Amino acid sequence: MSEGLNRLEGALKVFYKTNNKLFIIQYERTLARVYYQVVAKTSPISFSTMAKNVGFILKDVPSASKKAEEHFNKAIEAAKEIGAMTLVGIALHELALLHIAIKKNDKARICLTEAIEVLEQCGSEGGLKLAKEAMAALGE
Repeated sequence: MSEGLNRLEGALKVFYKTNNKLFIIQYERTLARVYYQVVAKTSPISFSTMAKNVGFILKDVPSASKKAEEHFNKAIEAAKEIGAMTLVGIALHELALLHIAIKKNDKARICLTEAIEVLEQCGSEGGLKLAKEAMAALGE
């Protein structure tokens, strides 16, 4: 796991050096989703996988929610810079899911409200549907 993350982070550094915003957005979101999966425990991890990845577990798991949030925010910022508003809305929705996973529902509502506004303006029906479903699940 650590090797895979190192490769993603290495590629991301290149994209920052070349100012390739589209790849920055995609790689920031990818890293964020990796850490989100750790936080949300979306997939069970076998003992053998844990044994092979002790370094990752000790180093990255305790700060996974913080790292996920940072990467989502960087993706949102880069998407705003180039006017890729559909990607802004999608990343806001993903950030909201992170907040839900860590029981920060107030922050999730803020992100979802903004995501819904952005996705409505973009006409992104699929993303809008998902964001509205997440908001409804929060009781809004």
